[in-house]
Amino acid sequence: MLGSNTTEEDWAAHLDAALGNPYVLQRRIRPVTELFPDEDGRLQPWRTVWGVFTMERGFAGVLARGTRLETSTGVVNIANGAHGGTALYELAPTGIGG
Repeated sequence: MLGSNTTEEDWAAHLDAALGNPYVLQRRIRPVTELFPDEDGRLQPWRTVWGVFTMERGFAGVLARGTRLETSTGVVNIANGAHGGTALYELAPTGIGG
């Protein structure tokens, strides 16, 4: 079920039902236009979405997907031609070796 097609009450019920189970729930957030440089350094409008990864010790990295605004279908995913990339971050180990 798409989050954009649910009421606040339905969304709350889905969250309650998923607690304690191995599900991923996502709410659709409408992306804003961001400017990124093209191959010639000119800023071009892209529709982008960002995801943040966290682990037990905190921040672990980000995921970004984006499409050129003029080719965007409104849904930013690889199947619709979006480009994607990640930036991962590893924290130094704690409590190992003194």
